[in-house]
Amino acid sequence: MATNPHDDESKSNLGFGSRATGPNALRTYVRSGQITTFALIQGVVVITAIMFFFARNEEGRAGKPALILPIIGASVGVAVVCVAAIAIHVLRKRAIHNFHCLGETIATPVDESVTLTPGISALLDETHTNLIVGLAIIDGVAILNAIVYFIDGHWINLAGVAVCLVAMAAQWPTLGKRLDLIERAAQELR
Repeated sequence: MATNPHDDESKSNLGFGSRATGPNALRTYVRSGQITTFALIQGVVVITAIMFFFARNEEGRAGKPALILPIIGASVGVAVVCVAAIAIHVLRKRAIHNFHCLGETIATPVDESVTLTPGISALLDETHTNLIVGLAIIDGVAILNAIVYFIDGHWINLAGVAVCLVAMAAQWPTLGKRLDLIERAAQELR
């Protein structure tokens, strides 16, 4: 039998929702993810606004901006958003695999009153960590594009920031997404 990656000895009580119990426990996980997502999106917006303000007020730009920096920013942006999508998928599969290692069973269909067993809590904790990783990857590209816009002043980098913000917003955690995750984990176990 596979070893348990979340046994009592290795699991700390510092998980995102490890202390959440009761009928609103799942909502606590979702709210934590929403706060994290909002904070990272807000950070990109603020940094981009500052870069936009300084770039618009900068005097003495030498003629037309060269296209090399915008092309680099856009290329890195597209590549990293694709890498982030793949990473999120792989990390989600790993979280479900780790849940399966626990050997817990879940009755389906799953609704918001599901009992958060240690396995489900571990699945949700790992999913929250994966959310942060995915958001941080895209966040970095958005900030890169904001900085390149500041340096070069080409609008394509602002479009790159906008695409990154949409990619981050698409990961917005909802109760439905978390219920689907738990149900998928339960179905794959069978």
